[in-house]
Amino acid sequence: MTAELFVEKSGCPRIAGIIRSLYRNKPKQVEVTALPILWELIKSPSQTQSDAELRRAVHDYASLLRDCFGEKTLLEMANSHLNPNQKKTLEALIK
Repeated sequence: MTAELFVEKSGCPRIAGIIRSLYRNKPKQVEVTALPILWELIKSPSQTQSDAELRRAVHDYASLLRDCFGEKTLLEMANSHLNPNQKKTLEALIK
């Protein structure tokens, strides 16, 4: 399942608050816990493409992580985890 159907089609407001507050004090913790979820969501697009609500949740999650890390840093981190097509998907999500 795609990151548990992205936390049941996203309790994203709660997740967003937790990630933002954690990032302020422990950015490395966000890097090792939140980013792998994003990579997994991008690597398995079949479910996200067919569900508009899930697509929106993934977009919001990617945007949240972009706001934390910055667009350039997030894309640099993606280089070692995503193939070029997946990276283009990420770029589209965060622009």
